[in-house]
Amino acid sequence: LIAAIYRIVYLLSFFEITKKIAAKIIRHQVESASTNKEQCELPESYQNIYRTINFKLFRPKWFEKISLESSELISKWEEDSKNTSYLHLVGDPGSGRRILVNELMIKFNHLNPIIINIDQKIYSKEDFLKFLSTSVKNLDKEEGEQNVLNRLIVFENAENLFLNTPGGFEAIKEMLRIVNQSENSFFWINVFDQYPWKHIEGIFGHVNHRNVIRIQDFSDQDIKHIILSKNQAPGLKIHYDEIVKEPT
Repeated sequence: LIAAIYRIVYLLSFFEITKKIAAKIIRHQVESASTNKEQCELPESYQNIYRTINFKLFRPKWFEKISLESSELISKWEEDSKNTSYLHLVGDPGSGRRILVNELMIKFNHLNPIIINIDQKIYSKEDFLKFLSTSVKNLDKEEGEQNVLNRLIVFENAENLFLNTPGGFEAIKEMLRIVNQSENSFFWINVFDQYPWKHIEGIFGHVNHRNVIRIQDFSDQDIKHIILSKNQAPGLKIHYDEIVKEPT
């Protein structure tokens, strides 16, 4: 059984949100499990459900709420480009923010969404503009002007656009200026870690909180529901040790 659980943990690690689930499974369940249980190999059909994400299997009410709020912001911008053209998505790694981004990209696939990963510190205005230009410079050539005028752009790791030093906020200031432009041709989703975002709020008190989507942590009950929901999917008869069935 222990080998089977660790196999699940390995498969869970393919996704950001399930890394956190895996960690909690180990902490709450595996540490107390007997190491004398017979090892077994998981069926391929069972392994497959941990290689993919099915949004219908688990949707806590709070996640449904922020998904709806995010979709409404984008839909209103589609109706009139003078409406808000951005949202700041704030949450810790493993909180479900990537799942929400993926869901929005699927729902608004007609906006030709792209993800720009800011994988290095950029804190000057000039470097940010150069980075942005390089990231999107081929869009008009590849897809034509009509598609480029309606585009969803996701900035991942947006907290890398500032340094907490004198002069270290020029890039984030320029990014906020661009996404706040009226009649913006792009809708921007800016993904921030929670604690850097709190620092930004402390520096720029004028941030529009109506455009901030905060993702809370999954509770132990949410995590338990996720695992049990997935385990019902393959149509297999699964038996649980008593310790696994105990409430967390």
